[in-house]
Amino acid sequence: MDKVTAVSRIIDKTKVSAEIDGLTLIADIPAAKGGGGEYPTPVQMWAAALLNCSMMTLRGFCQSMELSTEGIGLELAGDTEKGIYQSIEFIVTLPEGFPEQYIKPINSVFDACTVTKIMKNLPEMKVTIKHN
Repeated sequence: MDKVTAVSRIIDKTKVSAEIDGLTLIADIPAAKGGGGEYPTPVQMWAAALLNCSMMTLRGFCQSMELSTEGIGLELAGDTEKGIYQSIEFIVTLPEGFPEQYIKPINSVFDACTVTKIMKNLPEMKVTIKHN
């Protein structure tokens, strides 16, 4: 099992950053809620991660079947209550002439996305308190 460590820091009154694998992600509170609104919220990042993971998996499926990815689109739509997703729908746009025999197998592609796998098998979470 690989060990993953990420570090979060407070930037200012509304922004925080997370560093993981040498990359920095910044999250902000929406302007409508008193934040700067300059960066996505953590929930928006989660939705984008799910969408991008699904698109990468869909692209991999098409490439493995030697299908063109030109004109393929993916949209995530969802219903939220108090900012928490209650339902999610993926809307796949396929180009004209996409081979019919590959349309049904596309549904199984979404279960292969790592973010979806994490959602379906939530990891154990614990909190450890440290003092400086």
